[in-house]
Amino acid sequence: MTILPRSARAAAVIVACALPPSLALGQTAIGRAGADMILTGGRIFTADSTHPWATAIAIRGDRILAVGTDAEIERLRSPRTRHIALDGKVVVPGFNDAHAHLGGGIKATNFATSDSPTPD
Repeated sequence: MTILPRSARAAAVIVACALPPSLALGQTAIGRAGADMILTGGRIFTADSTHPWATAIAIRGDRILAVGTDAEIERLRSPRTRHIALDGKVVVPGFNDAHAHLGGGIKATNFATSDSPTPD
């Protein structure tokens, strides 16, 4: 099994979520094999301007099999599939919170403060 780097997995999630359900459902051998996990009853953000939201998602290994309606995704359920009922919760593609906090460890930076600051 090939493990994708985190950035590649995030890109795969975004691309897979962008597929319309008609393209994503049951069109591949991996889709016919069943899902390891399905999430239903939620709001799945797809990033597809023509179909921005779905209600369910199917996952196998580190890949998204399909995004669609609860009924469509339930067809990918097998006896070994883990099911998570989202109860209306939102699922979005992975976020990369790339930012830094100033101070502590940044060289040549002094954030000294004074007890009595002046307008200068």
